Amino acid sequence: MPISKGNRLYLEKYHLTEYKSIEDLTVDFKRDLNILIGKNGAGKSNLLEAIYITLKYRNILTRRFPFKVVKADFITSANDNVHLEIIKLKRANLKGNDDEYEYEGHEFSEVLYINDSIAYNNLATGSPSQEKLARSLRFAFNRVKVRFGSPVYIRYSIPDDMEFITSPGEIKVPLEDPDMLEIPFSLSMIDRCFEKFETLMVDGDILPSKINKKYLLDNILADDVFLNNLRKFSPIKGFKLNENINIYNDDKQLIIENLKFDFYVDDKWMPWSYLSDGTKRLFYLIAQVTGSDGRLILIEEPELGVHPHQFNLLMHFLKEQSQYSQIIMSTHSPAALDHLDQDELDRVLIAYASENGTKIKRMAPDQRNTAIKYMNEVGSLSDYWIMSDLEE
Repeated sequence: MPISKGNRLYLEKYHLTEYKSIEDLTVDFKRDLNILIGKNGAGKSNLLEAIYITLKYRNILTRRFPFKVVKADFITSANDNVHLEIIKLKRANLKGNDDEYEYEGHEFSEVLYINDSIAYNNLATGSPSQEKLARSLRFAFNRVKVRFGSPVYIRYSIPDDMEFITSPGEIKVPLEDPDMLEIPFSLSMIDRCFEKFETLMVDGDILPSKINKKYLLDNILADDVFLNNLRKFSPIKGFKLNENINIYNDDKQLIIENLKFDFYVDDKWMPWSYLSDGTKRLFYLIAQVTGSDGRLILIEEPELGVHPHQFNLLMHFLKEQSQYSQIIMSTHSPAALDHLDQDELDRVLIAYASENGTKIKRMAPDQRNTAIKYMNEVGSLSDYWIMSDLEE
């Protein structure tokens, strides 16, 4: 798989105050795979959630800001420095005490610096200086030719409402204007399955009246990269549309119903409902990560519900994908650490609870040396981790 072209964005440092278990925390990240490990209640999920909320929208002016302060430092593959700073604003209330309120229509200030120059400032709206600033974060990132997309956030639970997967989907194609067809969003991978069909319709390569079941089966397909990842890293060896498709023409639009994908497992085709929980989890992880090149990927506990052998394959997959996307994953499984080389132990982030909230630390140099010695002379890093007090 080729590495994504274009300028890529990496999260290097993230500072956050006052969010759930996090009082004041600063974390440094590596460009590829970051493994966040720690006991229950240490705050791992809170950190992933905070990063996702911070970066979810291209312009966050339309939503509430749940933190007191966020500072995020990025580096691009072209070595541009990007700094995002969001601070909740205050004003005096009627009793004269400081409290958190909206200030002149804004709940927070949001400033983006690119190479130490202000590229966006939400409070500058309407001022002469605004003419030199971008209108939104999205336009600001365009200055360094970076597509500012939301992170991919894979929680430990699988969505119940994945159209075309958990339930049949429907497509409507207007007969007079086929390029206005409606395809409901499900997963980004499912969206890609419809790309060829959508392109043919928009370009007018086929009339809606000529669409039949065979045409749909031949043109609504998963790409080879995704299919190869399924075959290599999961029990799923095939993925295609079920043939029980209904097509109606009401003189105004073509209605295509009962579109649902089947899975080839254990030498037979079966629907989603027949898959084991572990296989469903593997499919969801692979579907979300594949094709997300260049985006930040946040994953909660990928080991949940997955057999140890399959988890080993999954970690191979995530390590491979970290060449193309920065990945931050939380885990309770020391087995995840066995996929790090001896010179990659600084990818391990240890979360722990303290009197001052969630804290993150890395292995000290002497701890890394001891771990490497154990790996060379005795056994695996996961064995050493279980016997050590590194999570204390």
